[in-house]
Amino acid sequence: MSEIEIPGTCPNQYTITRTWTAEDDCGNATVFTQTITVSDTKAPEFSGLPTASVSVECSEQVPTLANVTATDNCAAPVDVEVSEIEIPGTCPNQYTIKRTWTAEDDCGNSTVFTQTITINDTKVPVWTSQLPADLSLQCGEAVPAAATLTASDNCGAPVDIELSETYLPGSGPNDGGKFVRTWTAEDDCGNTTVHTQTITINDVQAPELSGLPSATATVQCSEQVPVLPVVTATDNCQGTVDVEVVEVEVPGTCPNQYSITRTWTAVDFAGNSTVFTQTITINDTQAPVLAGLPNASVTVECSEQVPTLAIVTATDNCAAPVDVEVSEIEVPGTCPNQYAIKRTWTAEDDCGNSTVFTQTITVNDTKAPVLAGLPNASVTVECSEAVPALANVTATDNCAAPVDVEVSEVEVPGTCPNQYAIKRTWTAEDDCGNSTVFTQTITVNDTKAPVLAGLPNASVTVECSEAVPALANVTATDNCAAPVDVEVSEVEVPGTCPNQYTIKRTWTAQDDCGNSTVFTQTITINDTKAPVLAGLPSAVVNVVCADDVPALAAVTAT
Repeated sequence: MSEIEIPGTCPNQYTITRTWTAEDDCGNATVFTQTITVSDTKAPEFSGLPTASVSVECSEQVPTLANVTATDNCAAPVDVEVSEIEIPGTCPNQYTIKRTWTAEDDCGNSTVFTQTITINDTKVPVWTSQLPADLSLQCGEAVPAAATLTASDNCGAPVDIELSETYLPGSGPNDGGKFVRTWTAEDDCGNTTVHTQTITINDVQAPELSGLPSATATVQCSEQVPVLPVVTATDNCQGTVDVEVVEVEVPGTCPNQYSITRTWTAVDFAGNSTVFTQTITINDTQAPVLAGLPNASVTVECSEQVPTLAIVTATDNCAAPVDVEVSEIEVPGTCPNQYAIKRTWTAEDDCGNSTVFTQTITVNDTKAPVLAGLPNASVTVECSEAVPALANVTATDNCAAPVDVEVSEVEVPGTCPNQYAIKRTWTAEDDCGNSTVFTQTITVNDTKAPVLAGLPNASVTVECSEAVPALANVTATDNCAAPVDVEVSEVEVPGTCPNQYTIKRTWTAQDDCGNSTVFTQTITINDTKAPVLAGLPSAVVNVVCADDVPALAAVTAT
């Protein structure tokens, strides 16, 4: 028997293989294998768990952390981890605590339990002082001061107490209305306790004013302030009541900017008073009005066209005279005739109300100078001797300033002395960089070949070489005046005998630009005449005997 253990991923997760083998003396064997799988899939179990959900009043009542333990089916000890998270609420005693216990065995099987503790503060504060009762007072009785109340809260925090007092007017004679005093005690979580005291007054009706003006009046300028009206008063318990009036002037920042407060006060014997205040606001908010204004934006060419300064006047609603101040600022540009003039007229009254008008004059120089006396833009001539003289070009400018004309001449070489181009450029630029450019292109050519003089006959035929004419003196002239050499070549073409051949004489004249004239003279030398015999005997001789034969004649030939 053999036993093999195959480890797993944890102490209680593995495999055991047991093998039994029986073999007889002849080698016959029987084998049996047992496989034992050890697996721990059960999570630990908790003991001592608290209630899953708990609600308490106030943080002081939060239960202590429970002592939770855990056991596992595989008997190994199990640790219990606990975590606590606090989730804030809207006030100190309103929040949530989540306590989580986690038990995990050696094979990662885990059990989790969460307890949620809800902390609330739902109880209102409790008054700890004597609460004032409702009161009923007669006409003229003094209203007692408000009591100072105290309160406590179930969560132990101090309690704020707010007091508000509202007066509810009466509805007729001897009904002075009611004072309603409200004390509100509120804890940190907004739980409130309210106590209300109502004080009924039999006569708190204030006198009534008659002849009152508007509570507020706004006028422009001191000349428009309304006169003081006559105000009277009557009281339900007293009859006629004197009315006192006080007028206070509150200075402003200028003669026509201030306020007048008129206060009328009527008080009855119980101290009930009626006060009416009229506030008259004297403003001077209207700015002066300008007259005679020029155009706000003007654009001109050249400084000579800048318009003269306009005469602007001003009037004001409060009748005081208003001066008009004018300032002029020149904003430089990039050249003498390119800049801006800002003219600003300002009218300000005694209260600082001002009207401002700005005229912007833009001075431009956008026109280029005009050239005069310009030659033809393109000229073609034969030979450098025919190049025209430099033209006298002048320029004028719209802004009247003198304009210089600069001229430049560039020679573009060709392939020979009399074949090239001349570029003459006249440039006129004014003070603002506006420029006019004119270019004349003169093309110099030499297209004419030289002319030959003293040429012989083109074709000559002679008998015998002694008759060959002498070499002619051929000369050449050229349209571009430069001297021209004449080259001559002579070629002899043999014939069939010494006095039968051809002579080709070629005269070539070529100028500096390669224009050439060629003339060829062909001299044909022939020998067509037979020699002439001299000393010839008679052509026919008749003799009888041999002795009679004449002797051989001495014949010659030329």
